[in-house]
Amino acid sequence: MNKKLMLGGLAGGLIFFLLGFVIYGVLLSSYMTAHTNQCLALPEADLKLGGLFISNILTSFLITLFIQHSTSVTGALGKGALFGVLYAAGVNLNNYSMTSMYPEMMVLWVDLAAFAVLTALTSLSIFLVMQKVN
Repeated sequence: MNKKLMLGGLAGGLIFFLLGFVIYGVLLSSYMTAHTNQCLALPEADLKLGGLFISNILTSFLITLFIQHSTSVTGALGKGALFGVLYAAGVNLNNYSMTSMYPEMMVLWVDLAAFAVLTALTSLSIFLVMQKVN
């Protein structure tokens, strides 16, 4: 992995983590709590933020690899949104099919849209970092 991809992935991981907190932890917190099965959710005091951050870094590297050949801001945003839609659709449909996490289909669509925005904005930050690195 070259310097551009490494720095883009690391910067993207930080942005992914922070934007994820804003989108899921602030803006959608009440909605997701009310519309998902919370029986397995940890109390906020018991969250394992280290594991969450590492997960966000790894997902950011996947996004970085997905957008690495983008040549424009709009290209990076589009590819990032596409990544988010594909990733969220796969995970959400899997959870919907085999768990009681999502009792209704609407929450899947909300999460899919939120994740597409999250990954599009993260891909924008990755693209901008990679453009600055020689």
